[in-house]
Amino acid sequence: MSLAIHLLGRPHLERDGEPVAGPRGHKAWGLVAYLLLSRVRNPSREHLAELLFTGADDPLGSLRWNLAELRRVLGAATLPHGSTELALPPGTFVDVDALIRGTPQEAVAIPGLGRELLEGMEFGNSPAFDTWLLIERRRLLGAAEAALHEASLDRLAAREAAAAVGLAARLVELNPYDENFQELLIRSHAESGDREAANRQVSAFLELFRAEHGRAPGTAVFRAAEARPPAPVPAAGAAGRQAARARLETGRSAINAGSFEAGVRSLARAALEANACGAHNLEADSWLALGTALVHSARGRDEEGADALLRAASLAEEHGLGDLAAAAHRELAYVDILQARYARCAQRLERAGGLADSDEERAGVEAMLGLAAADTGAHERALTHLRRSVELAKRAGSRQQASFSLSFVGRSHFLRGELDDARAALERSIALARETKWVAFEPWPESWLAEADLADGALPAGRERFEHASALASELGDPCWEGAAGQGLGRIACQEGQVAVGLRLLEEARRRAASFPDAYVWVEAYALAELASAAVGAGHRRAREWVEDLTSLTARTGIRELAVRAQLLRADLGDRSALDSAAILVAEVENPALRARIQGLRAAVAA
Repeated sequence: MSLAIHLLGRPHLERDGEPVAGPRGHKAWGLVAYLLLSRVRNPSREHLAELLFTGADDPLGSLRWNLAELRRVLGAATLPHGSTELALPPGTFVDVDALIRGTPQEAVAIPGLGRELLEGMEFGNSPAFDTWLLIERRRLLGAAEAALHEASLDRLAAREAAAAVGLAARLVELNPYDENFQELLIRSHAESGDREAANRQVSAFLELFRAEHGRAPGTAVFRAAEARPPAPVPAAGAAGRQAARARLETGRSAINAGSFEAGVRSLARAALEANACGAHNLEADSWLALGTALVHSARGRDEEGADALLRAASLAEEHGLGDLAAAAHRELAYVDILQARYARCAQRLERAGGLADSDEERAGVEAMLGLAAADTGAHERALTHLRRSVELAKRAGSRQQASFSLSFVGRSHFLRGELDDARAALERSIALARETKWVAFEPWPESWLAEADLADGALPAGRERFEHASALASELGDPCWEGAAGQGLGRIACQEGQVAVGLRLLEEARRRAASFPDAYVWVEAYALAELASAAVGAGHRRAREWVEDLTSLTARTGIRELAVRAQLLRADLGDRSALDSAAILVAEVENPALRARIQGLRAAVAA
């Protein structure tokens, strides 16, 4: 008999498609959700008792009763005595698992897609669990958005724009303020040939966005309304193949020379001409070049880039072009990581890793796996992937890839308080960037090396590095790197007693890091964490506002490590339960230094 566990919306169980009685009580459902979703494997009974039953006369006794209730409902074999890890029988359907690990089509077919985890249930007498549940609810809502986004792009790439409209409309209904989602819906209308609907959507979003933000959205939203249904290109023979190849080469050269729009037009034309003459390898290569250019060379055009990359991935897989397919999936995952859509990008990267043929491409895939893991606080797993990426990059002779991966090795070590390891990785990353004249990347590792200087008490050296990184980022016009460097300068000003100046610099760093719809959200969250921390320390009137912003952003995105920092700041502001919440959340973060800090704070409070 097949079992189905539905946790999205009102939780319920089914066997062979028929409803059956579920466990009694909210706490039992809360226990199921935690055991299925938490990163903590086989958690101790003391941990679970603290999480859900702190208010009970006998917390461990209450836990035993609820574990027995789960065995009664789910079957004794699903929760063996002495274990707190669910062992569900093969073939069990779990909606939250399908949402995160299923195909886009499987995910969007979930009955409770977009509904709250354990809808209608509250756990007010278990504040730490309430905090965990709030974060998971928001994270899974983000996963629902990511699934609909992915499915919509799939339909556009398959030239099924009418089907994309329905999926994109559901996406916008979940999050009407997201520029990328609105752009996707507008583009879907336009490519389906319904220009009137596209223009109506632009007008409606313009009014909504202005009311919320006091300004117009980015130009990509308006550009999307001008998209056209794919036009057929007359069939061509060998000459057409050579023309397509020439357009591909011209497009790449134009983009490298800074003639972006001309390059994009050439690459798009190359893809269409290659399609007309049946040159599938060339067509996939053209779509990959176009998608990569749109993602990396133009702010606010990630949705166009993702469309092109999906076309490249589909063609490359169909025709056995392993590295090309892997590269397209890797770039798509990179876009998801930038926008903090972590819930589903691991699935895409695993697919990319299985397709990759060369060490160079495997190095890129491992780097993205490491980046996504590190952003969400899984530093041990991140370091494994990132070190593997460095080794593969060295073997392939890709010094820029090695520089990229080493910078994130350094970031993870720094966040874990391992300063010597951080410094070694970051110095090597900067050296490789300079050897290859990769000026556009240099501000990132230099900002983290400046962080290590500050942590070591070397304030003059840290200031000099932050100032250089900030100036270089400004010259490059990269607001993300400006945010990473600017927050450091703000903190230095605060340390030197110039609190008003420092807070202004920190607020500007946060604004810059979030200034485009395709900004790197983790950097925005980090800058916001430093702003909130400085404001709390200074007793600033906006401290509580910024802490709430940090709480909301980290919950929505699953940036767990900074979610813990948000709880610590809430504790500093007088929330008595926040320290307990931080202790529960940090169990899912691979950061010994942060765990030790929280243990010390709780011991001090208990004393």
